[in-house]
Amino acid sequence: MLSLFMINKHGCLIYYKCLNGNDTLSSNDIIRLASTLHGLSTISLKLCIPKSSDTHTVLPKPKGITYIESDVFRLQCLESLTGLCIFIVCDTNRPSKSHVNIILNYIYELYSDFVQKCPFHQLDMPIRSKLFEEQIALYFKDWS
Repeated sequence: MLSLFMINKHGCLIYYKCLNGNDTLSSNDIIRLASTLHGLSTISLKLCIPKSSDTHTVLPKPKGITYIESDVFRLQCLESLTGLCIFIVCDTNRPSKSHVNIILNYIYELYSDFVQKCPFHQLDMPIRSKLFEEQIALYFKDWS
């Protein structure tokens, strides 16, 4: 694992965590990268028009980028119904795509439990939850 980005529905970075302990990006680079990810995901909605036969399903369709894979890295995204995007950047060889989907869903559960249920957190503001940070660090301690 390399990085975890959480972006609100407006494209603002609300959480970032370097997961390999080798953070060489400045804070401006991190914000710029998060904005680029949001922009690319939004543009991809216009590029990928669903087939007319796919419109009869009950489950919501993924919006924007679900994953991008190259020879060097893989970027996977989970977008919630409220517009929160959780991006993980990881190596191409490990973990598998299905495992990263499980990780993304678990991160969303942590967000729901420790951030959204906090009475002091305001929606779409940066995440400043000590409990959330501890749970993320605990979950990814073996990945670094």
